[in-house]
Amino acid sequence: MPTLVSWAVAGAARPTTAAATAALRSERMEILPRERWANTWRDGRAKPAILSIQTWGRLSRRPTFVPKACRSARRRCRNDRQNALLLACSPPRAGLPASLPRCGTPGKRKIVISRDSHRERSPSVGDRMSQVAELINRIETGLNAEEGPAQEGAPQPEGVFDRLVVALAAVAQHYGIPVSPQALVSGVPLEGGRLPLEHAAAVAERAGLQVELSSADPLSLADGELPVIAPTTDGRVYVLHAIVRGSRHTPNAVVVSAAGAPDKRIELPADEFKRQHGGHMLRLRPQTGIDERGMSAVPSRPNGWFLAAIRANRGIYAEAILATAAINVLALAMPLFTMNVYDRVLPGNAADTMWALAIGVVIAAVFDFAIKTLRATCVDAAGRRADIKLANFVYGRLLAARLADRPAPAGVQAHALRELETLRDFVGSSTLTAFGDLPFLVLSLAVIFTIAGPLVLVGIAAIPIVVCTGLLAQRALARHMRSAFGETARRSAVMVETLVGLETIKSAGAESWAAAKWEQAVSEHIRTGLRIRHLSSLGVHFVHAAQMLMQVTMVLVGFHMVSAGEITVGALIASTMLIGRVLGPLHAVARIVPKLHQARLAHQALADIVNALQELPAGALFLSKSSFLGRFDVDHVTFTYEQEAAAALRDVSLSIAAGERVGIIGAVGSGKTTILKLMQALHTPGSGQVFIDGVSVGHVDPALLRANVGLLQHGADLFRGTIRSNIALADPGAADDAILRAAHAAGALDWIARLPSGFDTVVRERGAGLSAGQRQSVALARTLMRSPRVLLLDEPTSDMDGRTEQIVIRRLREYAEGRTLILVTHRPALLDLVDRLIVLDNGRKVADGPKAKVLEELKNGNGKRPRVASVAAPGTKKCA
Repeated sequence: MPTLVSWAVAGAARPTTAAATAALRSERMEILPRERWANTWRDGRAKPAILSIQTWGRLSRRPTFVPKACRSARRRCRNDRQNALLLACSPPRAGLPASLPRCGTPGKRKIVISRDSHRERSPSVGDRMSQVAELINRIETGLNAEEGPAQEGAPQPEGVFDRLVVALAAVAQHYGIPVSPQALVSGVPLEGGRLPLEHAAAVAERAGLQVELSSADPLSLADGELPVIAPTTDGRVYVLHAIVRGSRHTPNAVVVSAAGAPDKRIELPADEFKRQHGGHMLRLRPQTGIDERGMSAVPSRPNGWFLAAIRANRGIYAEAILATAAINVLALAMPLFTMNVYDRVLPGNAADTMWALAIGVVIAAVFDFAIKTLRATCVDAAGRRADIKLANFVYGRLLAARLADRPAPAGVQAHALRELETLRDFVGSSTLTAFGDLPFLVLSLAVIFTIAGPLVLVGIAAIPIVVCTGLLAQRALARHMRSAFGETARRSAVMVETLVGLETIKSAGAESWAAAKWEQAVSEHIRTGLRIRHLSSLGVHFVHAAQMLMQVTMVLVGFHMVSAGEITVGALIASTMLIGRVLGPLHAVARIVPKLHQARLAHQALADIVNALQELPAGALFLSKSSFLGRFDVDHVTFTYEQEAAAALRDVSLSIAAGERVGIIGAVGSGKTTILKLMQALHTPGSGQVFIDGVSVGHVDPALLRANVGLLQHGADLFRGTIRSNIALADPGAADDAILRAAHAAGALDWIARLPSGFDTVVRERGAGLSAGQRQSVALARTLMRSPRVLLLDEPTSDMDGRTEQIVIRRLREYAEGRTLILVTHRPALLDLVDRLIVLDNGRKVADGPKAKVLEELKNGNGKRPRVASVAAPGTKKCA
């Protein structure tokens, strides 16, 4: 493909459809819809192959060219949920279609290429294949831009969002619920930048909407049921607003809007809409109690959050209860079979009856096995779904909690999250079996009473003895388990603290201190664990002994009753077998009770996370600004950190105009970093307010605010992954161009290019494997990645060498053009970026004005000189 490759090398940015078609025709190739490709394949005029191109998630990874048989390629595209895009090597017979479907799942692109069977030429592999892939990617981008009503004039929101998310936000706004796409996807796991369908209900709930996935015909809906969201077969998402009906009330046309342009409505013929409809739609309605005044993007949750996850699977649990009843009825087969054999079959030597009874018992055993297996499978599946829902809900609440209201240290919270496994085990099949069989011991007693009369009193008398003894043991067990839970949490906190600070412990020679702390935590936990195991075993062993004693007592009493002719031998044997069914559930409950205590403690620990104050409290109305200018006003703000006596800020007021470049300097602990956190709404002032563009930051949607106000904190963390994933942390599906621009502006691209794996270089926990300066440049690139309107930078070059710092300063000066820049620093060189200086001292503003004037006052010590860090005017050697 020399011409095709040459055109890719020429690098025409986003070629038009005509240019793409011309280039393909020059290589005797054209773009065909799937139907025409199928006809071409039938005629034997094409031999297709599949080019599997991974989305450009990793800059250094190249696509692979994998030949496929013609039949295999056709089957793969037929089985695909969306149609294929075909580049066919044959004489062009038609122009490019106006709308072309795309093929593949989110995160993948599959393009079918066929070549002339008589003139096969081996494609270039390796470097040149990446150029071919780039060409195809540009062609598809150009086609998507011309997809018709779904794309024309569609304004794009801040960032990249799945069309389904944008459509959900549009429907919410239709019902008067102001919510932004950023707020909807904040904290929601996305797959390749797309919203998985299983999370659509949770996202709709954030918008205050009830969602129902329906396969009904959208054209059959009444006007009062609109609007609905109707995905199409080619990846578009329509919002159906109205149905235009003819004289006979038959749909003639529909009024729809594309997900990206909710205000631009178009009319489509009903037949065309029906042809494009994907077969499912999302029907949405405001939640009960929601009116036109709006609501929070995260609705309030009742205290029964755990039971709500269980109730979601109540149908499965109801069927499991019915299965438990059937199992307990089938369990009577063996005792009754034994009784009839001893009382009727053996005395009369009735072989035919024996075989009939045996076959019946075998059938019962088969059904018992099948029902138990199905019950366990269904209950475990329900428990797994509840576990996923609980895990996502609890983790979402943790992410949405206010930083000032974190309920416990990180290690304790990590232990609480691990206790989700305890809740999962508790809702499993073993718990249902233990508690589900408990009511049916009455059935066993009833059968004993029917066949043996007064012999049932032996079983009835044993039950309260076993229950009372078990309750006494459980009280002590619960007390020790509370102690063990707290000790386990403390041990987890020590372990997390040690792992995080292991390098510091080694460098400080504090291994003995860490070992002593760990030994103390472990020894307490081991002692408490031994007591718990002792009490648990005691309860189980007592129930087992009571069961044996009861069986012996029943045999003794039954012997006298048989001797007196009151019952038969078969009835005595059957009663002895059934008495095990009486104490069996009690024995199972005794084993499961420790899990019950553990689950209750886990629920309490998780409730601390769930009930923590959220950034999006219920009933709060947040503004979804379409754009930000970047003007900040701090009005008499006072702030004190939790559990701190001294205020970090004291009655601070200042105003920063849009596009202004301001530096904040001051001594350590003067409140510089705190004021940046307040501007990004990470904390709430104790008194006073912070405004952006005249609106309190507390009234702006936090996700939208932080997408436009970027904050680089001093010592920002990196996460395990790659350099690319750390830069694109907020948008994993970001385009490579955006990542390259951010890395270049942060001064990271220079050293990343020298790494063997480039952007695919693995970063370990907390950035291990990178130097401090490299970590800082990656964190700066992550801040710049979202192109924020406001830049809040806290010591952005404190770990960089002088040469790298000068590069970053030069590029930041270009990047910050037209943006608001607020810079906290102790380094004189960075002051070249600002025109104004604000000096803080002990939480108060003591100086504010043009940079030269403030530096001159600090240098000369005019008036009462504040305690400030060593900062001098650029170019001076002596620091003031």
